[in-house]
Amino acid sequence: PSQRTGSPGKMATGHMKLRGTSPAVSRRQELLEYYDSPNSTKGLYTTMRESYQVVGLQGAIVRLQQDLNSPKVATLPQGTKVQVTSRSGRRLYIMSPITGWLSLEDPTGAPIVVSLQ
Repeated sequence: PSQRTGSPGKMATGHMKLRGTSPAVSRRQELLEYYDSPNSTKGLYTTMRESYQVVGLQGAIVRLQQDLNSPKVATLPQGTKVQVTSRSGRRLYIMSPITGWLSLEDPTGAPIVVSLQ
């Protein structure tokens, strides 16, 4: 049987570490590249760079995380333009004018934001 060498918490031989990054950052980058790959079938995130505009009558609630129960960051008023960098299902991650997650549509299916492309 093969024996494991090295001490816990140390990187095993054969793992490549990116120069100037911690193992956690390297692993995160590896996962992002995997899920964002054009050949990925996982579909967790779609990377994009698109402009959207808030059209919801109540504006758009921006949350800290993708989860609908995560803390509210702000409510963007109707007419606000946002820059979307990724999508997961009906949730969009925006980078401008603030960062956070918002929904494409409300629970009834009414649009909250629409693409300007």
